[in-house]
Amino acid sequence: MNELPDFETVVLTDDEYNLLKILSMEPILVTVQNDALIHRLHHFGFAAIGVHASRDLTEFRGLGAAVTDRGLDYLAWASQKREEERSGFRRDVLLLFLGALIALLFDHLGEIAVVLERVFRFFCE
Repeated sequence: MNELPDFETVVLTDDEYNLLKILSMEPILVTVQNDALIHRLHHFGFAAIGVHASRDLTEFRGLGAAVTDRGLDYLAWASQKREEERSGFRRDVLLLFLGALIALLFDHLGEIAVVLERVFRFFCE
């Protein structure tokens, strides 16, 4: 069997990722519209492709696809990775805001000192 790539090296398109999320909820039939996407997911070991038939096996319905354990693991890994990226972005925005606030305070330090002195005198009199 071919060696499957590590999750870090796999890059899915939005359509592939969304289809994998759908597969994690329920198996689907392979159609002309999703054939290439499913085969790419299968290439990475995220989807299994098999014959889809009626429950009593009297009617062939076509090829079906279902998510594999590796596909579920990838979704969990990708979700965690996206949350880490969002968290890092929030931290960066917060630091940028704090830096701008500190710069603004230092820019107007003289005026702030004058206002604070007036407030102090008002309460001390």
